[in-house]
Amino acid sequence: MTMFDQAQTEVMNDAKGASVQTEAYLEIRDVAKLFGDTVALERVNLTIRKGEFFSLLGPSGCGKTTLMRMIGGFEAPSSGDIRIDGSSVVHLAPHSRPTNMVFQSLALFPHLNVRENIAFGLRIAGLSKKEMRDKIASVLSVIRLEDFADREVSALSGGQQQRVAIARALVNEPKVLLLDEPLSALDSKLREEMQEELRRIQKHVGSTFVFVTHDQAEAMSMSDRIAVINDGRLQQIGTPEELYAKPRNRFVAHFIGNSTLFDGVVENGTAGPVLRSGDLELSCMPPEGVSMPFKATGALRFESVSVLPEAAGKGRLATVISRKFHGAFTRVRCDMDGCEVAADVKPTGMAIEPGSKVRLAWEPDALRILPTVNTIPDSNR
Repeated sequence: MTMFDQAQTEVMNDAKGASVQTEAYLEIRDVAKLFGDTVALERVNLTIRKGEFFSLLGPSGCGKTTLMRMIGGFEAPSSGDIRIDGSSVVHLAPHSRPTNMVFQSLALFPHLNVRENIAFGLRIAGLSKKEMRDKIASVLSVIRLEDFADREVSALSGGQQQRVAIARALVNEPKVLLLDEPLSALDSKLREEMQEELRRIQKHVGSTFVFVTHDQAEAMSMSDRIAVINDGRLQQIGTPEELYAKPRNRFVAHFIGNSTLFDGVVENGTAGPVLRSGDLELSCMPPEGVSMPFKATGALRFESVSVLPEAAGKGRLATVISRKFHGAFTRVRCDMDGCEVAADVKPTGMAIEPGSKVRLAWEPDALRILPTVNTIPDSNR
């Protein structure tokens, strides 16, 4: 029986249905990376659990791929330790680590067929023909390409080639599978299909997946948890729901989802706490235990803002700057007391045209207050 046949009996199902255990499995301890005088990563600490689909998310050049390459052994950390299943791997060569990697370019062998591509690593490991045959059959079943085993990879679709690259990496049964933006070259529709397929494969085999992406929607739809990285620093770790609903700082609020950001000072107003930002005075609910006044950023999600007729009698008066149809919603940008505020509006039949007067309204707790000081988050959060 191979890993692919018994994996489902070796893992626990969490509340979301993902196969995740709670113990630390991949540990990044005070890992830093310098390239000359340039700090690529600054003291990163995080813990990834067994059977977890974990994403490293951030803009291009933030250090996420560097961190993945250090996990795989393709880069050496300047300091710190990397442990997998309790053992340090920081001094092991890539081929000696219990990891495998799917590269952005896929790196398939065009002169070999599907079966031969998958068998490449098994031949290097010196497995018998029967062992190779059994493992290849199992992994072909997982990726649902049993009927394509003898087909040249150049004759496959982009999505099928992605699955072959994943199968080739999985067939050696690594403890941790590393995926460096493997879907970035696909068109949007195929990319969405492959996101679902990749998540299905991960649940089936129960392996720990570490996925690098700069696409926040991709990370949000696939991951058990996400580490957001910017400028070489870990900004926040959490589930997609936690990152979206409770961003810890300005960067996370801006990078995850869409928010209008108001920079200013939170202080006591005549009717309670307010955020003063330029000429704006916005009622807010500051975090407990924080002494006022203090500098902060207010984050207001686009979908939290309602656009009402001018005569509605509630909300703040604003002038429509532009509107853009997105299918399920229309994005409306408005000038509100000299500040541009955006709202994602579902079809209501209300005429919203540039230059028209409207009122913008939102619930009191929709404006999330974020202190301006960024800190490195605790590794277990």
